[in-house]
Amino acid sequence: MFQQIKDCMAFWSMIFFLLGFILFLCRKLENLIRSFKVGEIKEKRVLITGCDSGFGYQLAKRLDSKGLYVIALCLHDHSCTRLKSESSSKLRAFQVDVSKEEEIEQLKCLLREELEEKGLHALVNNAGISSSEAVAEIYWLKVGDFQEVFNVNVYPIVNFCKQFLPYLKRAKGRIVNMSSAAAKLADPIETSIPYLTSKYAMAAYSDSLRILLKLNNIPVSVHIIEPGMFRTNFMNSQEIMARIYKGLDRIQEKKLRKIFTDVANDQAKTLRERLERKFPPDSTPVIDCYENAILSIWPKKRSSVNASGSILLSYCPSWLSDDILLDI
Repeated sequence: MFQQIKDCMAFWSMIFFLLGFILFLCRKLENLIRSFKVGEIKEKRVLITGCDSGFGYQLAKRLDSKGLYVIALCLHDHSCTRLKSESSSKLRAFQVDVSKEEEIEQLKCLLREELEEKGLHALVNNAGISSSEAVAEIYWLKVGDFQEVFNVNVYPIVNFCKQFLPYLKRAKGRIVNMSSAAAKLADPIETSIPYLTSKYAMAAYSDSLRILLKLNNIPVSVHIIEPGMFRTNFMNSQEIMARIYKGLDRIQEKKLRKIFTDVANDQAKTLRERLERKFPPDSTPVIDCYENAILSIWPKKRSSVNASGSILLSYCPSWLSDDILLDI
């Protein structure tokens, strides 16, 4: 009896080992296939939004170092000046507020002659914001909070894709959209509800656009980057707490405000520690995913980075995933 159990365990151990080894080989083969790059990269043109800092800034410099023609869009003029001073002459930086349609139209007119001839290899929709105020959102969340975030995180993506699709089609290019691991599993405790909603909307738009482009035989692919939390300017603890304290002004009742102020003070004490403990400072893996989506012959439809926890939890029943999120 015991020998039979032992033999059975040995058999299944071997099966699991072989399956694991096959999966390992498949992943290595996939990585090898996706490592093949498109040709003539030094003639490719890439437009990137949100290059003031963070992922956009790093990506613009990475692609510039590889010799591509980079069109970097920044919200602030001083960001354009800094980026140009640190890059080659092939990088051009423009001050554009992506939430304003007329500025996108002006940029299109400025680049029209060049892109009609050369085409646009990649459009990278990287720009994004969170709510300027955040507190007790169930009771004090306003429609304007959603409008503020969607005006940067969603509507400009639709506008850029529409305006620059002819040039992407000319180059048989690709659209790369910055989503978030938050679009896998909503965590309103660490992230504002308008931001979460915008990322779900962006992911749905990207998937829909990809399918419709295929349906109409338009040779433009769509790819999504889904990073988890990284210690960038976007996740600056002081700015996060400033948004929370600003949101406290919405609470009219003094006793209630005092309760939530105490909660905010506790958050301030633990937030910096959590940022140090949970969020890696090196965002190179995200830039690597961006580069693969832009330059690989066969890029992934979706690339997730530092998001394994969110992905695993998203497959769990809600009674389990909700309790885990509440206990983190």
